This record gives sequence, C-alpha cells and structure tokens, in this order.
Amino acid sequence: ALGGLTRPPPAYYSMSPPTRQTSESSADAASTMKLAFLAVGVWVSFVAFGWAQEHLTSHEFGEKKERFDHISALVLLQSIGNAIVAYVMLILTQGPKVAVTGGVPTSQWLVVALGYLGAHKFGLEALRYIIFPLQVVVKSCKSIPVMLGERIFAGEVHSAEKKLSVFMLTAGVLFFT
Repeated sequence: ALGGLTRPPPAYYSMSPPTRQTSESSADAASTMKLAFLAVGVWVSFVAFGWAQEHLTSHEFGEKKERFDHISALVLLQSIGNAIVAYVMLILTQGPKVAVTGGVPTSQWLVVALGYLGAHKFGLEALRYIIFPLQVVVKSCKSIPVMLGERIFAGEVHSAEKKLSVFMLTAGVLFFT
C-alpha cells in the first residue's frame, strides 16, 4: 500500500493460501517429470556408451585393419574419468571440505575398486565375442550369482520375498529382450 492506495490483485492471483493438496500434486508432477527426464537420460547414455564400446572393441581400424587391444588402458581411463567427475560433483554439492571416502576404510574401497575394474575389463573383453545387448542381458541377471555369493561367502539367508523379486527381475529382463 502506497499512501493508503492499494492495487487489486491480478485475476489469476488467489487470496487464499494454497491448499496442501495443490502443492502436493504439483510436487508429484515435478517429481514425475524429473524421474522421466532422468530415466530417458540414463537410457540414452547407456545406449551411446554401449554403442561406442562395442564399436571400439569389435571393429578394425587404420590401414592395417587392426583391432583395439588396449582394454586395460581403456578401463583405467574410464576409472580415472569417473573418479574426477565424482570428486567434482562432491565438491559442487557438499563443499570443498567433503570427506571423499565417507569414513569407509581404504581397504574396503580397494575391494570395490578391484571388483569394478575386473567387471569392466571382462565385460569389454567379452564384447569381442558377443554383442552389447547380450552383455546387458547377462549383466542384468547378475542378481542371481550375487545372491548365491552372499549365501556362500557371507552366510546370508534371503527372504522368500527377496528371492521372488530376483526371480521376477531376471524373468522380466529375459522376457523383454
């Protein structure tokens, strides 16, 4: 109000506070849109990455028609690139004093890192013999050997619900591919 004069609100403006239902439904819509955007982003990224990996490992290049044989170097470069991107994102989202290891002992990070390197090394080597979509199917069904490994090495007993969900996941992947 200026000098006792007030301007009426625009026609689209409501004088009543927004209801919780309205704010929840708009939040749900925004969340759904974000989920759709991220799902498409993951799918497009995986397709582009898979195509590039398969092309690099299964085609001949140059005048001598040589195949790419430096799988270990490729995995190392991917790992370094992933680490740099992860570190930058941690700094951007949590500040420069972020604990990069999250308090986890280095020995446990080493086990994860070696598993990651092995999975990628063997996966890239496999692309010499199988096409990328088949590799994706095999990777998607890895929950079965993971459950078996947890049972054998950690003595974990899985619930019937978890066994059913793993079976349904595996059946779904096989059915849709």
